[in-house]
Amino acid sequence: MATYIGKDPLPEGYQFRYSFEAGAEQTIINFNYNAGYIDVFANGIKLKNGVDFTAIDNVSIVFTEGLVEGTEIDVVGVKAFEIANVYTKLDVEKQISDALSTFRLQLIQDFNL
Repeated sequence: MATYIGKDPLPEGYQFRYSFEAGAEQTIINFNYNAGYIDVFANGIKLKNGVDFTAIDNVSIVFTEGLVEGTEIDVVGVKAFEIANVYTKLDVEKQISDALSTFRLQLIQDFNL
């Protein structure tokens, strides 16, 4: 059986895009990402990680050289996410019922009903 060739895909994730205009000699941008799952473009030209920039810490992208003011930088990547806890209708109804019962008991105790 053949194994997967290339970077293992994220199990669940969503694509994000971040665009900004660089300041004069800017060398760093900060935001959260998954290292190895981003592409960086300068004025539409794809840059190479490890050559044109470094992105390894999931927090910042450091450019090898200072950017020219006005350079359009676009970052496209994938962030992982976990599927949220989901309640069924029965779960919600039970939680509401329990909360109402507790509230009723508290009223009875507070007002000696």
